[in-house]
Amino acid sequence: MKSKQLHLLLVGLLALISIPMSACGADQTAPAQEKPAQKEEIAKQPSTQDLKDMIAKEEAILVDVRTGTEYKNGHAKGAINIPLSVISKRLSELSKDKTIITVCRSGRRSQMATDILVEYGYKAFNGGPWTNFE
Repeated sequence: MKSKQLHLLLVGLLALISIPMSACGADQTAPAQEKPAQKEEIAKQPSTQDLKDMIAKEEAILVDVRTGTEYKNGHAKGAINIPLSVISKRLSELSKDKTIITVCRSGRRSQMATDILVEYGYKAFNGGPWTNFE
């Protein structure tokens, strides 16, 4: 008897599953995800020379995201040090009125920092290695 009840339950479930979604008035297409406002406009990555020009015109701030020790051992003139590990805690130190150019040793950490900044609504670009801005 339990076997018969289980069989009837499974048949009933299969019948429910086979009802087309449109019959229930549901839209079969998934709703499009809205992009956050700060990501609507993704700017093209400028050349290193364009980034240098932005810094020279004081349109951009150079942020070195390496550790304090790495920064002390050498950094680009005018760069401020905000390590990647604390950048999201120190956003208040950065103005949204200027473009932020991030640098590190190789470009990997600066890309992560750029992604964080863009997520928070900053206009930011990865400058790659800090030595590009010596």
